[in-house]
Amino acid sequence: MSEDWYLMTSNNKYLSGFELDSFEEAYDAFGDLLDQSPESYNVQVNSVDKRIIIQTTHKSINKTILFSKGNINQGDIVLFDDLNWLVLDMPTFNRIYEKSIMAVCNETFTVVEKGERYIKDFDELGRPEYGWHDDKNHEISCVVESSAESMYSRDKVVNMPEGTLSIKIPFDKSHLITLETKIDVFDAPYQVYNINKANVFKGKGVVELFVRKTTT
Repeated sequence: MSEDWYLMTSNNKYLSGFELDSFEEAYDAFGDLLDQSPESYNVQVNSVDKRIIIQTTHKSINKTILFSKGNINQGDIVLFDDLNWLVLDMPTFNRIYEKSIMAVCNETFTVVEKGERYIKDFDELGRPEYGWHDDKNHEISCVVESSAESMYSRDKVVNMPEGTLSIKIPFDKSHLITLETKIDVFDAPYQVYNINKANVFKGKGVVELFVRKTTT
């Protein structure tokens, strides 16, 4: 059975001028496909309207996404079907479209960013008088799992010790997290004990937090 052109990937052979022209035509045609395909959806990516192709995978909590080059980055949050989804993989480009995987965010936790001190005035002797900015609450959508991917293969997972979880969040929220951060996950208290930033590249990506259940 033949494969739809937009699902095909290029091989490693050298391309003739004719083949290069064909790829350019296919790249242009992908934009038309985004308007016509029954698998195309209007979504919001980090609160910006986009149109992408969304396909099911063998795991219902994951989706394969196809999109125009540069439209989505690893670590982006996609609002689809009234749910937030986290883009897990760095997009790959096959000269026609970019492709990645997104996972449904099954939890949201709150981190409090403490307000900073600032100089609000000076007294009659020129000494500074300080005030404090209000604390800010940050709601972070995340993917919570009781297993972690093997460092050697995504197809292999390692079960987490009892009372610990793996939590994936966008890199741009990770500055709010430290090894002393305490959060509530599924109505239970946890504390971060490890932070993995191996999947961050040029300021974009996914950070994996490892958390342990606490008593307070």
